[in-house]
Amino acid sequence: MTVVKQNLSVALLLDDLVEAKKISKTFRKMGIIPHFFETLSEFYKAAFDNAPDLLLVDVKMMSEGNISLLNHPVVKSEDLSLVFYYSAETRPLLSSTHSLYH
Repeated sequence: MTVVKQNLSVALLLDDLVEAKKISKTFRKMGIIPHFFETLSEFYKAAFDNAPDLLLVDVKMMSEGNISLLNHPVVKSEDLSLVFYYSAETRPLLSSTHSLYH
């Protein structure tokens, strides 16, 4: 038996606004309103106070300056489910995600 959590919280960390709108529309059809973040630093800060259940992240946005998504406490503790977004160009960056819980 699969248990679906009520009030699933979803965050999108994407730099492609067109794709973000498409993905957001899909979630909205399921009754889920995702939170959208344009930068990793913006998400990183917000997730300390209120981490989502699911993060859909563009592999290009896994790090920003000295900030790395891999170092966030909710990622390290595997309390955040991750889905990786990539294109044909960014597919090689997926190798950096192999050790992550997703």
